[in-house]
Amino acid sequence: MGANITTFVDTLFAAVLLEHPAASAVVMAQVVGVFVVSPIVLFGFYRHYANVVHGIADGLLTERRRLGGDTGGARNHFLRCSFQ
Repeated sequence: MGANITTFVDTLFAAVLLEHPAASAVVMAQVVGVFVVSPIVLFGFYRHYANVVHGIADGLLTERRRLGGDTGGARNHFLRCSFQ
């Protein structure tokens, strides 16, 4: 979570440099959203959340075909986005 905080600070700094109020408002909305949702996830249902994330990771890593589909899909998405 510490890395996310520094990313928000960098993003907010860039938004302030743009000198456009909407840019700063969007970043602050994201910060507030994360600030509100994170404690709910951490204290409310972290165990269930962690089990779901580990289940997805285990499912991707147990079969090469699934892992290849996941990484191949990300690669194809990157290629489509970068050449448009």
